[in-house]
Amino acid sequence: MDNLKHQKIYIFTGKLDSVVTSSVADATKQFYERAAINKENLRYVDNISAEHAFVFPQVDTPCEKLGGLYIVHCEFPPQVEYDQPSEILKFIYGELHAPAQHLSSAPVAYSQKEFIPPARDGEMLLGQSGFDDAGYVYIPAMCKDEKSRACAVHVVFHGCLQAAQTVQSAVFGSPAYNRWADTNGVIVLYPQIKASEPANPNGCWDWYGYSTSLAVQSNTAPQMAAVKAMVGRLTGR
Repeated sequence: MDNLKHQKIYIFTGKLDSVVTSSVADATKQFYERAAINKENLRYVDNISAEHAFVFPQVDTPCEKLGGLYIVHCEFPPQVEYDQPSEILKFIYGELHAPAQHLSSAPVAYSQKEFIPPARDGEMLLGQSGFDDAGYVYIPAMCKDEKSRACAVHVVFHGCLQAAQTVQSAVFGSPAYNRWADTNGVIVLYPQIKASEPANPNGCWDWYGYSTSLAVQSNTAPQMAAVKAMVGRLTGR
């Protein structure tokens, strides 16, 4: 619990979310409050009339739309575009330079297979980790030099029904995160889960135990261990 006190926690719940209701986000907020996290490190956003979706700028899907790519455009207050990636990155990393008008790089695919830890007895259910073959990473030009180890690594976990298998490049290829990352020395990692029957038909990250019989949130669970290894490869740690 002591480690949580200094972490930056951004919690978002759309006022119109009909999939994960605000009561769930409220409970999440209460968890961190009871963990005695520093108040300035907790941001709870519950005043945007969004459905169950990422809120990206410069898209056409209205805020109240459910389904499709699960990416919507919202204005709050009226006539002011809500830029969720910007708000998240700014909250975690501090004030940002203006976003890139033209990206210096492009997302690239990488093999996720080598990062998946071997299953231990009783650990992995159905013999699957849930990972797709390829994940994606956006590395700004300023972070490609071996001397640029100071670049942060930000992990974007897609939602259910939002993996590349389903929505192609709508998330990892969007400039929503990448344009801010490009000018602020942030590498953006987009690991990918795939849909599978019968355990994970919607291609969700494991929040209910299809990949392991152990606590899915623990750092030894297959998905978390694999993502940690991916981050380690990018940071050299």
